[in-house]
Amino acid sequence: REQWEVAAVCYARLRKESGASMPWAYYQAHVERGRTHDLSAAVKFLEEADRSYFPVRLYLAEWLLELGRDAEAAALIDGLLASHPDSA
Repeated sequence: REQWEVAAVCYARLRKESGASMPWAYYQAHVERGRTHDLSAAVKFLEEADRSYFPVRLYLAEWLLELGRDAEAAALIDGLLASHPDSA
C-alpha cells in the first residue's frame, strides 16, 4: 500500500513539472487503479493523457468497457484500428 502512495506522489509531481509531453498521466492512471481500485478515478487520468500514446487509448478503451461506457470504448477502438490496422 505504501508503494502505491509514494508512486502516486511521484507521478503527480512529474506531471506537474513536465506537462503533457511525457506519459505520466498514463502511469498515474495505473497507480491510481492499484492504489484505490477506483476505475473511474483511473479513467480520469487516462482521459487527461496524451492520446497519441497508443497504450493510453488501448487501456482507456478497455477500462471504459469495464465501466459500461461501450459507445465511448467502441469509438476509441475504431480509431485505434484505423490508425494501426496491423494491430487487429
